[in-house]
Amino acid sequence: MHKARVAIHKACELLRLDKESQILAPAYNCGSEIDALKSSGTNVVLYKVNTDAQTDLSDLRQRISQRTRAIYVIHYFGFAQPVEEIRKICEEEGIYLIEDCALSLFSYDETNKLGSVGDISVFNFPKALPVPDGGAMVINNRDLAQDAWILNRPQFRSVARSILPFAKRYVLRSFSGNRTLYPLLWHLLKRTHLLAEQPRRTPNMQPEMPASYYYDYRLTNRAISAISKRAIERCDATAIVKRRRKNFNLYLSLISGTHAIKPLFKNLPDGVCPLHFPVIVANRKQICQKLNELSIAAIEWWSGYHRDFSWDEYPNACFLKDKILALPLHQQLNDRHIEFIVHKLIDFVTNID
Repeated sequence: MHKARVAIHKACELLRLDKESQILAPAYNCGSEIDALKSSGTNVVLYKVNTDAQTDLSDLRQRISQRTRAIYVIHYFGFAQPVEEIRKICEEEGIYLIEDCALSLFSYDETNKLGSVGDISVFNFPKALPVPDGGAMVINNRDLAQDAWILNRPQFRSVARSILPFAKRYVLRSFSGNRTLYPLLWHLLKRTHLLAEQPRRTPNMQPEMPASYYYDYRLTNRAISAISKRAIERCDATAIVKRRRKNFNLYLSLISGTHAIKPLFKNLPDGVCPLHFPVIVANRKQICQKLNELSIAAIEWWSGYHRDFSWDEYPNACFLKDKILALPLHQQLNDRHIEFIVHKLIDFVTNID
């Protein structure tokens, strides 16, 4: 499929979720997946997530009602949620489980590949692979299987828009050694991005997620592009997992003892293919900007909020959305790159008031 949100929309259709149905989803979310759920017409109710990015199982149980038809669980940054326990809850209540593995391609928990336990699982390829588009839906519940449905070709402008970030990064890397042109290009490209995505506020005055995160019905039943499909076929999953795990462990060793930088995950369990190295820092916005100016692809992870929800009830989710800085550890980075990133991060954290 063209995007993971297209797979999410289709999953709701297969589960026959409608305005009389209710689906429970985690309060710590990107927003795009939540809007894809809402686009199906179903009623989305948020459940709490702890500050360690683990599901609050007690709160999840309390929110199940007679209208609840499914639980939506997100595996953050490649690390597993207690999916077996959630599966048991679903079986006890007679409801479906959807696994969101958009951030967890190639990851396993102690016993299973992530995405193999839910009735339906969804994946997002551009999160982990150098491709402009592509999502997938895996149907593990045979009772939900249907005859193949027709997927239309993706719109050219949608694929082109997805390629734009690759072009920007290529331009910046090409001039990274030029101390005169690089800062000018960085500010020019940043301004272009800001013009395209003007910052907005939710009714509760939180920063709203970008407009492009809301579901676009023109994407429905669109297929993955040919360019992404060919690129995925050439990927070496084993090498990707090995490099990402090595980079994650190097981050851990270099940041150890730096009190102003708190890793979200203190260790790397067997089977995990980490997506980023998430840390909790003060002054996240300023630090992220300074790293970006050095062509370091740090991200203020999920900083925007969906406008249709009230967030007062979810302080832990808000804490994560406001504080997590995601550092790159993708397979194109080596030890020298990680050492440079950590050196600059520590310098900025130490010197920014």
